[in-house]
Amino acid sequence: YFGRFHLVTVARYLHRPLLPLLPRLLAPGGMILYHTFMKGCETSAVGRPRRPQFLLEEGELQRVFGDELGMRVLCDRIHTISDGRPTSLFLAQLAPPAKLQSQQ
Repeated sequence: YFGRFHLVTVARYLHRPLLPLLPRLLAPGGMILYHTFMKGCETSAVGRPRRPQFLLEEGELQRVFGDELGMRVLCDRIHTISDGRPTSLFLAQLAPPAKLQSQQ
């Protein structure tokens, strides 16, 4: 399945060892859309998730996908959902093939 998908989306799930593998699933120009809970959920009225391994740090996806893996980050925002928990809204794009880049 490597290199076949134009979009990989992850919602409300975090398993850090999988993060570096996600770009390998993408076709050139493909995107990763990630939406999950952030640090701060543990102090909200809901109080969950609370374990640090399930909570993103601010800027963590930018560091992993942008800085470490060289993807182009299109959106990296914190969104508070209706129950008061902070979530990450993140979108990054794998570089398109050089031929397409030179035509733009």
